[in-house]
Amino acid sequence: AEHLAADHAGLRLVLEAFDRAGISTRDRAVLLHHADERCAGNASPAVTLAEVFGVSAANIRQIVRRAKQRLRALAAAEPRFTPLRDLPFLA
Repeated sequence: AEHLAADHAGLRLVLEAFDRAGISTRDRAVLLHHADERCAGNASPAVTLAEVFGVSAANIRQIVRRAKQRLRALAAAEPRFTPLRDLPFLA
């Protein structure tokens, strides 16, 4: 992802936001895979990802909720990260 971020300001901002918000590598993966599953029409992405990540579906939902809360808080607190509010995966 780092090599892609060099050419894409939006991706670079998201990656920096993950760092600033203290979102772990695993939680980043869960959040992004969850968004991908929802976009693909999966009505139960937490169930699907629970198997992939070896945790319960409830844990997946909690990871997603906490990561979104951290990113939304960052976007509200720091003007530089305000564009994050427009990202569909944070809705």
